[in-house]
Amino acid sequence: MLPDTLYIKIGLGGIGGISNTANETGGNGTSSHINFQPNSDPINVLLKSDDIPAAGGEGAPSSTVSGVGGLAATSWTYTNFVNRKSGLISVVAGQNGAAGTNSGGTVNNFNVTLVVTGGAGGGATSNGASPFNGGSILGSSFLPTISAGVNDAADQTIHGVNGISFIPNISLMKNPMFFTGGGGGAPSTTTGRAGGKGGNASFGSGGGGGGGAYNGIGGAGGKGGDGLALIVTL
Repeated sequence: MLPDTLYIKIGLGGIGGISNTANETGGNGTSSHINFQPNSDPINVLLKSDDIPAAGGEGAPSSTVSGVGGLAATSWTYTNFVNRKSGLISVVAGQNGAAGTNSGGTVNNFNVTLVVTGGAGGGATSNGASPFNGGSILGSSFLPTISAGVNDAADQTIHGVNGISFIPNISLMKNPMFFTGGGGGAPSTTTGRAGGKGGNASFGSGGGGGGGAYNGIGGAGGKGGDGLALIVTL
């Protein structure tokens, strides 16, 4: 049995790292809570998203070193909380973000293994040489691929694709619930042209990494997804 009033605080996704700064780190996320009272004292916590919220990734210091993917939030240790027997609780750790592509050309694509994903890594370029693709989140069945940007594009297609949400209608469960991170930004080998931005994430997922640039501004990382609470009354 639950009280008539619950207090819900939705965590926010971290902002993407700014462009044109080597080793720039993206912002950290914050935790979500559902509480019995408007504070997070352990005795008042009904549900919590994590023990440690997600941490932003780090931009590459050079073209030969990959950017570091963000860290997923850790699982909530609900067994330490007095209200753990208020219902059935299942916790699953999130998915870390992918490392960026370096000038060796290894692309880190994602396969979807959870209902949320990390963000794909950005692409790279070195000394005006051929660009190397950023990463994509590979689709399967009804879930489309969240693509990386198009290398050297002079328009919006250089940016990684934003993540998508599938929130099923309770009365018509056609597809299961899914949320994805953003695609990686593409690099630019054109002097003065910025690299592509990483795609922004959907709920609970990671933003894509920004693409590198030759004698230009690297692309900013995508924003991490905010939290989400779905409450169904019967």
